[in-house]
Amino acid sequence: MKSTDTSSGLFITLEGGEGSGKSTQGQMLTRHLQGKGHHVVWTKEPGGTEIGQALRKVVMSNHHGDMVPETELLIYLADRTQHVKSKILPAMREGGIIISDRYHDSSVAYQHFARGVPMATLDFLFRNLAGGLVPDITFVLDISPETAIKRIEKRTVEHPESLSKFEEEALSFHRKVRQGFLEIAAKEPNRVKVIPADRPREDIFDQILTFLIPLLPATHPGGAT
Repeated sequence: MKSTDTSSGLFITLEGGEGSGKSTQGQMLTRHLQGKGHHVVWTKEPGGTEIGQALRKVVMSNHHGDMVPETELLIYLADRTQHVKSKILPAMREGGIIISDRYHDSSVAYQHFARGVPMATLDFLFRNLAGGLVPDITFVLDISPETAIKRIEKRTVEHPESLSKFEEEALSFHRKVRQGFLEIAAKEPNRVKVIPADRPREDIFDQILTFLIPLLPATHPGGAT
Protein backbone atom coordinates (compact mmCIF):
# COMPACT_ATOMS: atom_id res chain seq x y z
CA MET A 1 0.00 0.00 0.00
CA LYS A 2 1.51 3.30 -1.06
CA SER A 3 1.11 6.13 1.44
CA THR A 4 -0.30 8.30 -1.36
CA ASP A 5 -3.22 5.86 -1.60
CA THR A 6 -4.35 6.62 1.94
CA SER A 7 -4.19 10.37 2.43
CA SER A 8 -2.73 13.71 1.44
CA GLY A 9 0.15 13.30 3.90
CA LEU A 10 3.79 12.60 3.10
CA PHE A 11 5.67 9.67 4.63
CA ILE A 12 9.47 10.01 4.79
CA THR A 13 11.82 7.42 6.27
CA LEU A 14 15.49 7.61 7.19
CA GLU A 15 17.50 4.41 7.09
CA GLY A 16 21.09 3.27 7.47
CA GLY A 17 23.44 1.30 9.62
CA GLU A 18 24.52 2.07 13.16
CA GLY A 19 26.29 5.41 13.50
CA SER A 20 25.13 6.72 10.12
CA GLY A 21 23.62 9.95 11.49
CA LYS A 22 19.95 9.25 10.77
CA SER A 23 18.65 10.82 13.96
CA THR A 24 20.66 14.00 13.44
CA GLN A 25 19.36 14.43 9.89
CA GLY A 26 15.80 13.62 10.96
CA GLN A 27 15.86 16.28 13.64
CA MET A 28 17.38 18.83 11.26
CA LEU A 29 14.72 18.04 8.67
CA THR A 30 11.92 18.28 11.22
CA ARG A 31 13.05 21.72 12.40
CA HIS A 32 13.50 22.94 8.82
CA LEU A 33 10.05 21.84 7.67
CA GLN A 34 8.35 23.14 10.79
CA GLY A 35 10.04 26.47 10.16
CA LYS A 36 8.49 26.48 6.69
CA GLY A 37 5.02 26.05 8.20
CA HIS A 38 4.52 22.31 7.67
CA HIS A 39 2.75 20.05 10.14
CA VAL A 40 5.49 17.53 10.97
CA VAL A 41 5.48 14.36 13.06
CA TRP A 42 8.98 13.13 14.00
CA THR A 43 8.97 9.51 15.11
CA LYS A 44 11.12 6.39 15.22
CA GLU A 45 11.21 2.60 15.22
CA PRO A 46 11.26 0.88 17.52
CA GLY A 47 9.67 3.09 20.16
CA GLY A 48 7.47 5.60 18.34
CA THR A 49 4.49 4.84 20.58
CA GLU A 50 4.03 4.14 24.28
CA ILE A 51 3.69 0.42 23.58
CA GLY A 52 6.63 0.65 21.20
CA GLN A 53 8.81 2.10 23.95
CA ALA A 54 8.17 -0.98 26.08
CA LEU A 55 8.95 -3.25 23.12
CA ARG A 56 12.13 -1.28 22.39
CA LYS A 57 13.49 -1.99 25.86
CA VAL A 58 13.15 -5.71 25.20
CA VAL A 59 14.43 -5.92 21.63
CA MET A 60 17.37 -3.52 22.09
CA SER A 61 18.53 -4.91 25.42
CA ASN A 62 21.96 -6.47 25.78
CA HIS A 63 20.50 -8.93 28.30
CA HIS A 64 18.65 -11.18 25.84
CA GLY A 65 21.54 -12.84 24.05
CA ASP A 66 19.51 -15.97 23.42
CA MET A 67 16.84 -14.13 21.39
CA VAL A 68 16.44 -15.92 18.05
CA PRO A 69 16.07 -13.89 14.81
CA GLU A 70 12.40 -14.81 14.39
CA THR A 71 11.54 -13.52 17.87
CA GLU A 72 13.47 -10.33 17.17
CA LEU A 73 11.52 -9.85 13.93
CA LEU A 74 8.15 -10.43 15.60
CA ILE A 75 8.90 -7.79 18.23
CA TYR A 76 9.78 -5.31 15.50
CA LEU A 77 6.60 -6.14 13.59
CA ALA A 78 4.52 -5.71 16.75
CA ASP A 79 6.11 -2.30 17.21
CA ARG A 80 5.54 -1.40 13.55
CA THR A 81 1.91 -2.50 13.56
CA GLN A 82 1.15 -0.30 16.57
CA HIS A 83 3.18 2.53 15.08
CA VAL A 84 1.45 2.51 11.70
CA LYS A 85 -2.09 2.13 12.97
CA SER A 86 -1.99 4.45 15.97
CA LYS A 87 0.42 7.16 14.84
CA ILE A 88 1.50 7.19 11.19
CA LEU A 89 -1.84 6.69 9.45
CA PRO A 90 -3.78 9.13 11.68
CA ALA A 91 -1.16 11.82 11.03
CA MET A 92 -1.24 11.17 7.29
CA ARG A 93 -5.02 11.43 7.19
CA GLU A 94 -4.61 14.92 8.64
CA GLY A 95 -2.23 15.82 5.82
CA GLY A 96 0.90 15.82 7.95
CA ILE A 97 4.49 15.05 7.04
CA ILE A 98 5.72 12.00 8.92
CA ILE A 99 9.47 11.52 9.32
CA SER A 100 10.47 8.17 10.79
CA ASP A 101 13.93 7.20 12.01
CA ARG A 102 13.84 3.61 10.69
CA TYR A 103 10.94 1.63 9.26
CA HIS A 104 10.47 -1.66 7.38
CA ASP A 105 13.64 -1.39 5.28
CA SER A 106 15.59 -1.79 8.52
CA SER A 107 13.88 -5.13 9.12
CA VAL A 108 14.84 -6.23 5.62
CA ALA A 109 18.47 -5.18 6.11
CA TYR A 110 18.90 -6.44 9.66
CA GLN A 111 16.60 -9.44 10.02
CA HIS A 112 16.76 -10.73 6.41
CA PHE A 113 20.18 -9.81 5.05
CA ALA A 114 22.11 -9.94 8.33
CA ARG A 115 20.11 -12.48 10.37
CA GLY A 116 18.89 -14.72 7.55
CA VAL A 117 15.13 -14.65 8.13
CA PRO A 118 13.43 -15.55 4.80
CA MET A 119 12.16 -12.57 2.83
CA ALA A 120 8.81 -14.30 2.32
CA THR A 121 8.31 -14.29 6.08
CA LEU A 122 9.01 -10.56 6.34
CA ASP A 123 6.70 -9.76 3.43
CA PHE A 124 3.83 -11.84 4.81
CA LEU A 125 4.02 -10.32 8.30
CA PHE A 126 4.48 -6.77 7.02
CA ARG A 127 1.46 -6.98 4.71
CA ASN A 128 -0.87 -8.81 7.07
CA LEU A 129 0.02 -7.13 10.37
CA ALA A 130 1.30 -3.64 9.57
CA GLY A 131 -0.72 -3.20 6.37
CA GLY A 132 2.25 -2.99 4.01
CA LEU A 133 2.41 0.81 4.05
CA VAL A 134 5.25 1.99 1.76
CA PRO A 135 6.97 5.36 2.34
CA ASP A 136 6.81 8.07 -0.31
CA ILE A 137 10.57 8.49 -0.11
CA THR A 138 13.38 6.83 1.84
CA PHE A 139 16.87 8.17 2.46
CA VAL A 140 19.59 5.62 3.19
CA LEU A 141 22.51 7.31 4.91
CA ASP A 142 25.45 5.26 3.71
CA ILE A 143 28.82 4.99 5.42
CA SER A 144 31.34 2.19 5.61
CA PRO A 145 30.98 -0.10 8.64
CA GLU A 146 34.55 0.80 9.62
CA THR A 147 33.67 4.50 9.78
CA ALA A 148 30.46 3.73 11.65
CA ILE A 149 32.29 1.73 14.29
CA LYS A 150 34.74 4.60 14.86
CA ARG A 151 31.79 6.96 15.38
CA ILE A 152 30.18 4.53 17.80
CA GLU A 153 33.40 4.08 19.75
CA LYS A 154 33.82 7.84 20.07
CA ARG A 155 30.25 8.29 21.29
CA THR A 156 30.52 5.36 23.69
CA VAL A 157 33.51 6.94 25.43
CA GLU A 158 31.28 9.91 26.26
CA HIS A 159 28.07 7.93 26.84
CA PRO A 160 28.91 4.27 27.64
CA GLU A 161 25.30 3.51 28.57
CA SER A 162 24.16 4.27 25.00
CA LEU A 163 25.71 1.16 23.41
CA SER A 164 22.99 -1.06 21.92
CA LYS A 165 23.16 -4.76 21.12
CA PHE A 166 23.42 -4.06 17.39
CA GLU A 167 26.37 -1.76 17.91
CA GLU A 168 28.15 -4.63 19.65
CA GLU A 169 27.79 -6.91 16.62
CA ALA A 170 30.84 -8.02 14.61
CA LEU A 171 32.08 -6.07 11.60
CA SER A 172 30.76 -8.82 9.29
CA PHE A 173 27.22 -8.18 10.58
CA HIS A 174 27.43 -4.46 9.81
CA ARG A 175 28.73 -5.23 6.33
CA LYS A 176 25.70 -7.42 5.66
CA VAL A 177 23.38 -4.66 6.89
CA ARG A 178 25.01 -2.12 4.60
CA GLN A 179 24.80 -4.47 1.63
CA GLY A 180 21.14 -5.04 2.43
CA PHE A 181 20.32 -1.34 2.30
CA LEU A 182 22.24 -0.92 -0.96
CA GLU A 183 20.37 -3.84 -2.54
CA ILE A 184 17.04 -2.37 -1.46
CA ALA A 185 18.02 0.94 -3.08
CA ALA A 186 19.10 -0.81 -6.28
CA LYS A 187 15.71 -2.54 -6.53
CA GLU A 188 13.66 0.60 -5.76
CA PRO A 189 15.63 3.60 -7.07
CA ASN A 190 12.57 5.83 -7.41
CA ARG A 191 11.72 5.53 -3.72
CA VAL A 192 15.09 4.89 -2.07
CA LYS A 193 17.87 7.48 -2.34
CA VAL A 194 21.37 6.60 -1.14
CA ILE A 195 23.04 9.57 0.55
CA PRO A 196 26.80 9.37 1.24
CA ALA A 197 27.06 10.12 4.96
CA ASP A 198 30.82 10.42 5.47
CA ARG A 199 30.83 14.21 5.04
CA PRO A 200 29.62 17.34 6.87
CA ARG A 201 26.04 17.11 8.11
CA GLU A 202 25.11 20.30 6.26
CA ASP A 203 26.11 18.76 2.92
CA ILE A 204 24.09 15.64 3.69
CA PHE A 205 21.08 17.75 4.62
CA ASP A 206 21.29 19.81 1.42
CA GLN A 207 21.27 16.65 -0.71
CA ILE A 208 18.25 15.31 1.17
CA LEU A 209 16.39 18.57 0.55
CA THR A 210 17.20 18.42 -3.16
CA PHE A 211 15.28 15.15 -3.45
CA LEU A 212 12.54 16.14 -1.03
CA ILE A 213 11.47 19.62 -2.12
CA PRO A 214 9.52 18.46 -5.22
CA LEU A 215 7.42 16.17 -3.02
CA LEU A 216 6.47 18.65 -0.32
CA PRO A 217 2.80 19.59 0.04
CA ALA A 218 1.67 23.19 0.25
CA THR A 219 1.86 24.60 3.76
CA HIS A 220 -1.33 25.07 5.73
CA PRO A 221 -2.39 26.05 9.25
CA GLY A 222 -2.22 23.38 11.90
CA GLY A 223 1.06 23.70 13.72
CA ALA A 224 3.63 20.99 14.26
CA THR A 225 3.92 17.89 16.34
